[in-house]
Amino acid sequence: MEVKKIEKALEKTIVSTFETLFSEKPCLSDIRQVEKAAEDVVVASIGLTGHMNCSLVIVSPLSSMRFLVSKMLGMDLGPESLQDIVDGTGEILNIFAWSMKSLLKDSVGNFELSLPAVIVGMKDTEIARMKKTQKVALSAKLGQAKFETYLFYSEQNEYSIDGIGALASEQGAEAAAAMLKKMYQARERK
Repeated sequence: MEVKKIEKALEKTIVSTFETLFSEKPCLSDIRQVEKAAEDVVVASIGLTGHMNCSLVIVSPLSSMRFLVSKMLGMDLGPESLQDIVDGTGEILNIFAWSMKSLLKDSVGNFELSLPAVIVGMKDTEIARMKKTQKVALSAKLGQAKFETYLFYSEQNEYSIDGIGALASEQGAEAAAAMLKKMYQARERK
């Protein structure tokens, strides 16, 4: 999969989500150097699995997520509203994931989504990727809010269990069984 297509899909996802939720277009930029937050952060992640394995991750200072979720809900959230911030962050991430799923469907195929995970309170957090994955990263600003979005991805090997699962969901059990048979025959030859 071309990195440019993924970058464009991520950019379009961020812009359309922000315009829909906040009625404003964010300022986007590449993340050249990750700045360590001076305050606690919110980190949220969701998996997309299909012909590619992806993790969509958002990272934002807690004050920025409080601002964005307050704006989304149309009410001020104070320090006691941590659960609302966690829930709102998960909803924003779900919208991002559904948008990415829709935008990449024609070029990559369908994705299954995992449940979002949201973690709060990790000052000095660094986002890293595993060796065999690619990364696309964009930073967004909306008013006083800063927001980083990362998409980590790797293409499926057709002989992996996930690749067979994706094949089964798209082409049926017979195609998956034929692929498993090929996989075992290849293993026996070794």
